[in-house]
Amino acid sequence: MWSVTGIAVARHEERWTIVATAREADDHDSVWYLDPGATAWSMLDNIHLPLGGSSRPAVAANADGRFEVVAVGSDGLTGTVWNARQLSPGGDWSNWTSLQTPPGQETVDGRPALARNKNGRLELFVLDRDGKIWHRWQKQAGGDAWEGWRTLGSPGEAAVNHPPTVVQNPDGHLELFVTDFDEVVAHRWQDPTAPGGWSGWHSLGSPSAEVTATGPPALATNVDGRLDLFVTARDGAVWHRRQDPSAPGGWSGWKSLERQGLGFVELAAAAVPDGPLVLFALADFDTPNDLWMRKQPAPGAEWQPWRQLADLFKEEPSDPGRIMDPTVAVLPDSDAEAVQLFLRDGASVQLHRLLVFAPPGPPLAAAFMQLQPPPDATFDP
Repeated sequence: MWSVTGIAVARHEERWTIVATAREADDHDSVWYLDPGATAWSMLDNIHLPLGGSSRPAVAANADGRFEVVAVGSDGLTGTVWNARQLSPGGDWSNWTSLQTPPGQETVDGRPALARNKNGRLELFVLDRDGKIWHRWQKQAGGDAWEGWRTLGSPGEAAVNHPPTVVQNPDGHLELFVTDFDEVVAHRWQDPTAPGGWSGWHSLGSPSAEVTATGPPALATNVDGRLDLFVTARDGAVWHRRQDPSAPGGWSGWKSLERQGLGFVELAAAAVPDGPLVLFALADFDTPNDLWMRKQPAPGAEWQPWRQLADLFKEEPSDPGRIMDPTVAVLPDSDAEAVQLFLRDGASVQLHRLLVFAPPGPPLAAAFMQLQPPPDATFDP
């Protein structure tokens, strides 16, 4: 029996790929990928990695269209960061190579982040067991050599509580967002004029002293290039604020998008191809498949009411477990651009794929994918 332990999606122009980590009942862990039009999943390098059952992959595209994957291997005591890359756009993949761990760290959190810089180099971010962020980057854009690990620390005295969220701003520079153990959101960004090329940490606070941020930040980019930030909070609601050059500190104040059911615990956000933002939220883990969506009717407009999407799972061919890890991307589908939401089933190899088309497409559709190993797969380390 297999279970999917993590998913990631990346796109380059009209090409895209889905990457998933999976675990077999005998604790074999492996990394798989599925390209558009493929009829079956393929295993990267046809070997397994000792992922420890808690790893989520990260995937990003080089400027030339070749995808790269990173995953954290762990046997529960020690671990390292592993990297594999396509040898040509849409072509075969390299063997796994170790990117090691930051100095003094035997292992890191199993959920890395990977993004492309303005100069075309991929940059990798991890959270260590002490609650500090580390990063390293390609020495040359698309190359297989990486600079050494450098620390970005943590905001103030509080350690970072969740894996980092990294986004690329319209001008190409990267911006890093975290939630710390004080349940406060903070960020820093690339700044070529600052020491080390990064600004210092800046606090974005939390909705209030009583209503603090409980989850990692989710980000989406407006049609005008401004970022919208979303977090789950102690009151079970989703709260958000957006970049606003006219506001103090460059961000609007916190505003509640309310709660549903027992409260929200996981988020994903994106911009619909015609400009409005769409937000997906999973309710409390005790309520299986309690998936909700909220959308702007037009760019920058007030949000429409929450819509529950649980009915989409009635067409599923098997009884679903608890869905989790919402992962959203804007991908080509037929002749349209579509917001596509991927979720994993915590109890099986089931992956869920929900399509939200831009007008004039259909409102919602659902598809289900199985992660099944090929019959000749081997698991020799």
